[in-house]
Amino acid sequence: MAISWAQARLEPGDPEDVLEALEAFAMKRGVKLPSGLALDMDIETMARWPSDLFRQSFSRLWEDFPAHYRRLPEVSEFKGYIVDDLEKRRRDLGLLLELKRRMDHHWAGSEKPTVGRGNPRSGGEPRQIGSVDIARCSRRTTA
Repeated sequence: MAISWAQARLEPGDPEDVLEALEAFAMKRGVKLPSGLALDMDIETMARWPSDLFRQSFSRLWEDFPAHYRRLPEVSEFKGYIVDDLEKRRRDLGLLLELKRRMDHHWAGSEKPTVGRGNPRSGGEPRQIGSVDIARCSRRTTA
């Protein structure tokens, strides 16, 4: 579940949303959009970012981009506002995947452990978690 959540936070945005934002920026500033491959590459690059982060960077540039600049911001200027958040999301997903890999390796071929002494919500049966039999461990510590 945590891995799915972390992956969802890195889902790429919509290229149409990026194009619409760039068109709005160009119209407001009275500048032309780049043409051809240059525009395609800008859109493709920024659409790979999660849509909430793209919107965050767009909003910041909308506010902060100097009015006397008669050009659109570069992709790197958009990314500058979100690089830390983007890297944190990637790092979080990487750590979760590494944890899962280690747990899978550690538990490979072993019986799933139990936790608790019987949960009434689960029919009185101990739950299985990780590779440690919690019921057995708690007997050791109370003896």
